[in-house]
Amino acid sequence: MIGQSLPARPAELRLDGVDPCTLLSAAQRAKLGTSTGVSGANTDEFGSTGCVWSGTSPGPDSSWIPKAITGHGADYALNSVTGAQVVAVSGFPAVQTTSNFVDPAHECLVFVYVAAGQSLSVEYVNRRGDYPGISHELACQLVTTAATAMVTTLRTGAR
Repeated sequence: MIGQSLPARPAELRLDGVDPCTLLSAAQRAKLGTSTGVSGANTDEFGSTGCVWSGTSPGPDSSWIPKAITGHGADYALNSVTGAQVVAVSGFPAVQTTSNFVDPAHECLVFVYVAAGQSLSVEYVNRRGDYPGISHELACQLVTTAATAMVTTLRTGAR
């Protein structure tokens, strides 16, 4: 993917000061089957603010992990060692990939290009592989659903 660039964004949605735990409403979390999120600072090598929403018991071992990356744009993920694909999330260009640390059949990661030099990273992971029919494709559908809701929240400012 070296040398590839992302298409233009439809808008600039800055992530400065955004707590990713505020990007899903209670109704959206219920639809995903998650609990209240747990916020964290410095969750990655970029010092990003993050959140973890875990699936509710007794459901599958599902987690959604969004991060407000203010130090790198989504184009950074184009060079992922696990491969990368350019997709769209709610009209915004995004890079879909996987982590080095999780079975790719149980996980998907997207970096949504929301602002210059910034990206909304959202990961879905089912570590135990107990989500019915889990596959990389299904994990990507689940992460795209959550990321779409988060971008909608950013657009409307309803946090």
